[in-house]
Amino acid sequence: DRYTVNLTAQVPEGPHEAEPNWRLSHATPLKPETPVLGHIGHPTDWDVYRIDSPERMNATVSVSGVPQVDLKIELIADKRTVTALANENGLGQKEKLAAIPVGPAPAYIRLSSKDHGFNPHQQYQITVSLNATGSDEIEPNNSTETASSMPLEYGKTLSGFIYPPKDTDFYRFTIANTGVSEQLIAVEVAGTDNLSLTVRLYDAEKTLITQKRGIVSDSSRQLK
Repeated sequence: DRYTVNLTAQVPEGPHEAEPNWRLSHATPLKPETPVLGHIGHPTDWDVYRIDSPERMNATVSVSGVPQVDLKIELIADKRTVTALANENGLGQKEKLAAIPVGPAPAYIRLSSKDHGFNPHQQYQITVSLNATGSDEIEPNNSTETASSMPLEYGKTLSGFIYPPKDTDFYRFTIANTGVSEQLIAVEVAGTDNLSLTVRLYDAEKTLITQKRGIVSDSSRQLK
């Protein structure tokens, strides 16, 4: 019996990933508000994208779903180091990774299938949006070691995301020496839709001082 080989040429509907793009050195550029199409074409296929910005920005990457594929988005520092991950919605569903730091150094995103599913016939669409970092959290900040990426400052309000589910955000602040023997410090957290938040205050030795639970939309709590 014989096998057959058939060669066809197609014109992409828009910007498309360029293989090989599984290494950082061959990453496909991903530009703001410019969707790129791609395939998870075999079980071990992964696509690496590069996001550039001349100044510090906050990036959000979104990927449309592909039938038969459980998509996984990773923020990677190199081939083996993953600093943030999104894989929450299951087979055939879209995924999103928010609060990604980019600029002036590039950020690298790796897209793959969690369970080695693939679909060479249907494409995903990946997009990135960039926002100024002035008042938004920057991932990763899910541990005391990475909390320093967004220090709290007196009188400054920050906003953040609880995403993916079970996300935890850490912030740090240092009490300035004002010459006063005692100071009262208050941290206020406002709730968000469809979530019940918990805020905890730790000392420099990572010992819990106090906490507030049940912070919901249209409410706020103070730690003092």
